[in-house]
Amino acid sequence: MSGMLGRRNILRTLRWAKTSANQSLTLKILSGLMMFVLSMSWLFYLMESRPGTAGYMSYPEALEDILILALSGFDVARRPVTAIGYVAAIAVLVAGVIFFSIIMADVAARFVRIALSKDKGKRKVDTHGHILICNWNEHGRGIIDQLLADEASRDRDIVIVAELEDHPYPESGALLVSGSPTRDTVLTLAQVETATTAIVLGSGDDPTASDSIAILTALAVEARQPDVYTCVLVFDPHNKKHLRHANVDEVVCVSELTGNLLAQSALNHGLTSLVAQLLSFDEGSEIYKIEMPESVHGMTLLEAAHALLDSHGALLVGVEMGAEGDRRVVTVTHNGTHIKRGDCGFVVAEDLPSGLECAG
Repeated sequence: MSGMLGRRNILRTLRWAKTSANQSLTLKILSGLMMFVLSMSWLFYLMESRPGTAGYMSYPEALEDILILALSGFDVARRPVTAIGYVAAIAVLVAGVIFFSIIMADVAARFVRIALSKDKGKRKVDTHGHILICNWNEHGRGIIDQLLADEASRDRDIVIVAELEDHPYPESGALLVSGSPTRDTVLTLAQVETATTAIVLGSGDDPTASDSIAILTALAVEARQPDVYTCVLVFDPHNKKHLRHANVDEVVCVSELTGNLLAQSALNHGLTSLVAQLLSFDEGSEIYKIEMPESVHGMTLLEAAHALLDSHGALLVGVEMGAEGDRRVVTVTHNGTHIKRGDCGFVVAEDLPSGLECAG
């Protein structure tokens, strides 16, 4: 059993490392530097393979020397002769220094973040604009993985607020505040005043008790910071009315969604695969909320759908409209409805359409 757990932890860590690498801004910068080095090395080869120069016979031979140059600082057997070759070699040398500096800085930052995340959670977190995850259950890891996979949220801090002695997911880099999120002092440590979003879960194996904890937590968060956007997960659909009284923004009922999805999947085969892809940030297209551009104001929903598909490659499926406090979502099939200023759309796209980020 211990061997299985050990292998599982190793595989989980490797998956996390692979996901982090794929999503990292650092990797994009390093990839750019690598392409720069390859292009400079090709220029170096072209200049230094002609008669009267260093005399490289093949590109791999020149690439080997220029990579050694980047690591050692011109300690190569054949030094560049031409001016352009010399400039290309200097450029590769500088790129090499930047390349390894970024790697070292990124590794150090990750170690520091993991070390901080393993703190016992008794200190006030130094962050703002962060996402709170209140309480902890079996859904916690999946939620954090999705937040880290989303381009819009991966750079925001995640703070777990739960009655835990040890960090439940230290390799994620999330911060931990240990204590009940129903307590005012604990919410102070979690900087609830500066958080943008609070995801409220229950805890424990009993769904009734879990929902009760989630409702109490939502009440505490809303009482302390009404402006934070609260999303609450419950098991019993009858508890949704209590959360509406608490003025939470979103309520997700597990049993309700599961039952509806199963019924629809029985009638529309393959639906679960489509829904899973749309709700996952690691492959395919996703659902994004966007601000409707001025160019579609006054259009019908179908006209706006065609315009967004042509201009941004995004498929409009619904629009949130109405006055503040009385917002409603209509599907794109309501063709008699027209887009107004302040409306937000829900689109299916591979990436968040540039310049259409929605603040709400």
